[in-house]
Amino acid sequence: CFKGPLAQQLEELDEFGVTVRDDQRDLVALAEGLRQGTADAVAKRCKMRRATGEKGRAQQEAAAQAQEEEIARRQAEAERAKRAEEAEERLPPSAMPSAEIKIPDEFLCPITCDVMVDPVVCADTRTYEESAIRKWLASGKDYSPMTNDKLEHTFLTANRNLKEAIGRWREEHEGLGWY
Repeated sequence: CFKGPLAQQLEELDEFGVTVRDDQRDLVALAEGLRQGTADAVAKRCKMRRATGEKGRAQQEAAAQAQEEEIARRQAEAERAKRAEEAEERLPPSAMPSAEIKIPDEFLCPITCDVMVDPVVCADTRTYEESAIRKWLASGKDYSPMTNDKLEHTFLTANRNLKEAIGRWREEHEGLGWY
C-alpha cells in the first residue's frame, strides 16, 4: 500500500505516543487517496479507521470497568479491615496484648535481642543465649560481643536463676504473644 508523507508523519506520531484523533486520520487517508486517484481506497481506509476507533472505545470501556471493579474491591477490603478493627475493640482487655507489658531487658540476649531460652554466663560476666554465644565463639571470635575485650576463656556457665525467672515471667504472660 502506498503511504504518502502525511501517513508517515502519523505513524511517527504514533511511535512517539502522540494521540491522533480518528477524524485526523480520516482526513489524511482522504488526502492520500485523492493523490492516488482511488476513491475506493479512501473509503476502505476510512472504514478501517472507524472500526479501529470502535475497538478503541471498547477497550476504553473495558479499562473503565476494570478500574471500577478495582475501586469496589478496595472499598470491600477497607470495610473488612474496619470490621476486624471494630471486633478487636470489643475483645476484653485480657484477650489482647497490652502495650504496658514490657519484656525485662535482662531477659533479652544482647546478640539476638530475643528472650533467652538457655541463658549462659560467658568469661566477660555477661549473660547470652547459649546457641548465640556458641555460634559467636565457633566463628573464631575470641572477644566479648559486648565490650570487644579479649575473653580469658571460652567456658560457659548456665545461668539457672535467670532461666527460672524467665520461666516464671513466661507463665505469667502466657497467651499474650509477648515473648
